[in-house]
Amino acid sequence: MEERNAMTFGPLVDAAWLAENLGRENIRVVDATWYLPIESKDARAEHAEAHIPDAVYVDISDLCDKDHAAPHMLPSPERFAASVGALGIGSDCRVVVHDNGEYAATRVWWMFRVFGHEAVAVLDGGLASWRAAGGAVVSGDPAPTEAGAFGASLSFIVAFFQRRLTWRVIKESVNEAVTSTARIFFVAVGAVLLTKYLALTGVPVFLGRMIGDWALDPMLLVVATSLIYLALGMFLDPLGLLLITLPILLPMFEALHLDLIWFGVLVVKFLEIGLLTPPVGFNVYVIKSVVGDLVELETIFKGVLWFLACEVVVVVLLVAFPEISLWLPSTMD
Repeated sequence: MEERNAMTFGPLVDAAWLAENLGRENIRVVDATWYLPIESKDARAEHAEAHIPDAVYVDISDLCDKDHAAPHMLPSPERFAASVGALGIGSDCRVVVHDNGEYAATRVWWMFRVFGHEAVAVLDGGLASWRAAGGAVVSGDPAPTEAGAFGASLSFIVAFFQRRLTWRVIKESVNEAVTSTARIFFVAVGAVLLTKYLALTGVPVFLGRMIGDWALDPMLLVVATSLIYLALGMFLDPLGLLLITLPILLPMFEALHLDLIWFGVLVVKFLEIGLLTPPVGFNVYVIKSVVGDLVELETIFKGVLWFLACEVVVVVLLVAFPEISLWLPSTMD
């Protein structure tokens, strides 16, 4: 059945095909609904109100060349890849595009084809055909921000009933939240500027080609990556570290044809080590904030040495035997 589905995947798929394959790991549904300004409709609001399960929304007004004088011009390959990558769409995905109108889905389909993504199709009849076939629709876009807001509100309520919610606590909490957010924003802004600079200068492409031309031992790149993350992880938070390093390291791993899932697992382990290493071991300071003056900070750092040793052993095993991190993904469709 899967072979038949793979072979029949083409410019058009019907609602029955999508219902049969929805939920597969490599299937991505894209809602490309878009309206002219004179239509006075909100496509994004319609998507939030009702969409195919796991569908992501793409606005062609955003997925375009913002610097061009004319509207809706084709974006650069880098912008397109970054935009669809942020939606969880990779080169190995089969993309099904639909809309509630008449033309936006085919526009997005054409953009995927222009940039070399062959496995893309349009849902015949759009969302209307999906509903007519009895397909389920869901509403809302769950987001980490909403989950965080709910958790913060719940903590507020618990603290209130425990009579621990004083004006001093509220003031300190707001101050810490604003300070942490400002730090993250500064790192994010710097990382965005660095990413744009790298894109304009072509540094990632140059480094990728250089690595490919040299044909170095992939293990040397892995060792260099580990040293970079261990050094920077002592001073930077995980988000900032990812934003700064991935634009440079990812093309190198791609040039040597190393498995990117394996690379992702290694990066996560490096970040976990960075959260424990001084002088800025975020997890250590979290523990210190919980225990207060009962335990000295130096004692906590000494205590996490055993965990660091375990992390090092895990990283060595992952590098020596990549199958540990690749076996489970290899069993998925």
